[in-house]
Amino acid sequence: GPIPDAIGGLSSLAQLDLYDNSITGVFPTALYRCRSLSYLNLAWNHLGGELSDDIGHLENLTHLDLSGNNFSGEIPTSISRLPSLQDLILSGNRLTGMLPPELGKHSSLIYVDAGDNNLTDAIPEGLCARGYIWRLNASNNHLNGPIPRGVAHCHNLESLDLHSNQLSGEIPANLGGDTLEYLYLQDNQLLGKIPANLVYGSPLLKTLNLANNKLTGRIY
Repeated sequence: GPIPDAIGGLSSLAQLDLYDNSITGVFPTALYRCRSLSYLNLAWNHLGGELSDDIGHLENLTHLDLSGNNFSGEIPTSISRLPSLQDLILSGNRLTGMLPPELGKHSSLIYVDAGDNNLTDAIPEGLCARGYIWRLNASNNHLNGPIPRGVAHCHNLESLDLHSNQLSGEIPANLGGDTLEYLYLQDNQLLGKIPANLVYGSPLLKTLNLANNKLTGRIY
């Protein structure tokens, strides 16, 4: 069944974990009154409908996990205005539209997972404008266009997963770095050579998957 409206009366509620239940309905609007909420996990339930911009009222959120549900519509831009948000996990839904470029202006966001949705359009150039994101997953969507050079501005980037999209063009020459450990770009339409920086400039790289693209040239 749905989350009862009475939960909105818990003004001191800081953590709510309802992971892996059989909760139905839409995102409970009563939660918008829980202004002390810092940790919210509603993953792997049967929730659906569109996410409202009102989610931006939860100004103390540091962790938001809505994965494995049936949410649809676009990712609300108000999420990017949550001042303390560190983890944004929206994978395994039916979200559409593009990744909000406003996420790149966020100063505390370090983990973004929007994989396994129906996202389209190009990856925003400014997604890593502030350079704080450590892990970014937008795999198994319908993203197109090139991988923006700005992704390399994520100076703390440990894991980048963009596999199973419709990305094209060359892999940015500046992609890689001292912190990169995992790179998944398989099952796209990428062209050109493997950048030397991935080989010589990524000393911590553990997994590199470039399978099923249109890459040419030699392996270093």
